[in-house]
Amino acid sequence: MMFFVALAMVFFLRAMKDDDLKNWALFGVFSALAFWSHFYGFVIIASLVLYALYERAGRIQKSLSNLKPLILSVGLFTLLCLPLIIVTVQLYFIRTSGAPTYGIQGPNLVFETFFQLSGFSLPAMALMLILFIAGIVSAFMTDRNKGVFLVSITALTFIISIILSYRIPMQPRYLIFLAIIYFIGIALAYRPLCTLAGNRGVVYGFMAVMVVLSLPALPGYYSDYSKEDWRGVSASLADVTAPGDFVVVMPGYILQPLNYYYSNATDQTFEFGFSSAAELEGLSLRNTQNATIWYVVTGDIMSADPSGGAVAWLEEHTAPHMQASNIFIFSSI
Repeated sequence: MMFFVALAMVFFLRAMKDDDLKNWALFGVFSALAFWSHFYGFVIIASLVLYALYERAGRIQKSLSNLKPLILSVGLFTLLCLPLIIVTVQLYFIRTSGAPTYGIQGPNLVFETFFQLSGFSLPAMALMLILFIAGIVSAFMTDRNKGVFLVSITALTFIISIILSYRIPMQPRYLIFLAIIYFIGIALAYRPLCTLAGNRGVVYGFMAVMVVLSLPALPGYYSDYSKEDWRGVSASLADVTAPGDFVVVMPGYILQPLNYYYSNATDQTFEFGFSSAAELEGLSLRNTQNATIWYVVTGDIMSADPSGGAVAWLEEHTAPHMQASNIFIFSSI
């Protein structure tokens, strides 16, 4: 998503500058690709469109023809994303059927987002926020439009996200695309730092120190697992199951990554994808042969079952067997 958002932003800025239809079209195309990469890419795209409407409001009032390039972008985006938009709307109503049961809500999302973008370090966040603010001030002093752009996109993204946080489970990582704006702002602090230090060498030395301080975190970043280890979990599951056992996967949509490595046909087990307590209870009642039931559950089960009924059922009727990152395996008791 980050790659496509960055490209969309490049062509957006070019389109805002020269009003070339080709750039507006490419903005629409890369915006669509960003949305296909992750549904939350829609928020940054919406922020860019709102900013464009604000920036071009005067020209649009004079002639509605000035709105045509933006309509072209939005039209291309809608056309390319139509199947996904339908699914996203359906998912939105499912997710909002009850209050969010996990995630960050309200203004605290702002702090948590900057905290994570700054490497989960309070001192680093404080330093980077100072540089970010200095960069925005510098942008306003050199080119007001740049400052307005940085502030507008940051503010619009947070406002939309805070509103959504009361309706859907919200994680700061959804806002990872803000790193583009964040680091652009920090980079713009170069000029005031040079003025303050009076020597470019001091600034370059400071940048070198920052790079060196970041190096210890890189080996773990590139060698440790950042996603669920489905290969390892599949091997562990195959080791503990016996022919005739039941394997219940929750939420049901994680069957796809699990089955990439695990074959219930080879393992001679029966596999099910469930998301609710009613389904779990129904299988338990049908298990007349008293086969062992293994439950493969991920941490986002609360997203699929906001009521918490499935988790409560598992706590009452199963025993924990193992955990691998965000994947849990339970066995029937």
